[in-house]
Amino acid sequence: MNHVVYLLGAGASYGVREKNQKGEDLPGHIIRGLPIVSQLEQSIDWYLQTIGKPLGLYDSLEEITEYPYLYKELLWLKELCQTYPTIDTYAKKLTITGNCRELDRLKKALSSFFVLIQSHQKRDLRYDGFIASIIQNDGSLPNNISVLSWNYDYQMEYVLQDFSPITTDILHIWQKQGITCKGFGSFIDKSRFNCVKLNGTAMFSIIQGNQLIDPSIYNPVRIEKWYEDRFRTWKSNISFAWEKDDRFVEGVLPLVKDAKVLVVIGYSFPFVNRAVDRKIIQNMDELKTVYIQDTAANDVKQNFETLLSNNQRLGYSGRLLQIHSRTSVNQFIIPPELT
Repeated sequence: MNHVVYLLGAGASYGVREKNQKGEDLPGHIIRGLPIVSQLEQSIDWYLQTIGKPLGLYDSLEEITEYPYLYKELLWLKELCQTYPTIDTYAKKLTITGNCRELDRLKKALSSFFVLIQSHQKRDLRYDGFIASIIQNDGSLPNNISVLSWNYDYQMEYVLQDFSPITTDILHIWQKQGITCKGFGSFIDKSRFNCVKLNGTAMFSIIQGNQLIDPSIYNPVRIEKWYEDRFRTWKSNISFAWEKDDRFVEGVLPLVKDAKVLVVIGYSFPFVNRAVDRKIIQNMDELKTVYIQDTAANDVKQNFETLLSNNQRLGYSGRLLQIHSRTSVNQFIIPPELT
């Protein structure tokens, strides 16, 4: 039985955008899904407009809002998007300079935005199509598929919740469907389906006991209250790639060791993630076929090839690694090796 590993990036949650007259996506106009890195500023600005009302009488920057703490933090996050190439750039700077307080503030602002935007926006339906294609009649997921995700979001969990035969919260979905996350010290059981969140998650947790707070309770009123209380009992669970957790990464490696097929969706292999990506990919000792699904798949292919080991480049037993590019992104690829 072929073991297939999916590797997801932000493009896997891109969803659907409104179109202009030429049929091109309007970046700030999200119908379904979440913003990619380059659209974060526009998306935050849109959300600020939903929780704040401009005075409108003069060219004043003042806003009337019921959520002054939340508004201030999201406005700060938007300004960072204008100042730095990416939020990751600023986060890396804070890590290198040892500014832990500001890094914690950044993670809380990012978590606040992502949990609120996901409760407001409709999810990317490609996850529904993917799960519908692979789920068994008894509600279980195949043990020869593993998903590794660099995303903070919980689009996958929302879909698995909908496909659950009984009403259950996302925390139970984690336990039932093998979802594990950096920062939680979870055991990865390679004999079952797994979804591993490599960058942590936007969900908050209770500091004592590291207990996740279910997304069903996230709303501006509650998060405003947490900001007012200075998040004394809550923490963000975002963890950037360079924030070392060797035990976690080592736990992922056995999961991919016998992978014969890799499917890369919406992920460009950014340099900041390279050390972890290289370790994971070079541990795929039996890798034979790679599918890269992205509107810029050929560019992604070039980035991917730089991560391969010499053995992988030369091929095993004289058989060269097959890399296929797919620019159609309407549905997640289901490789023929699974059929």
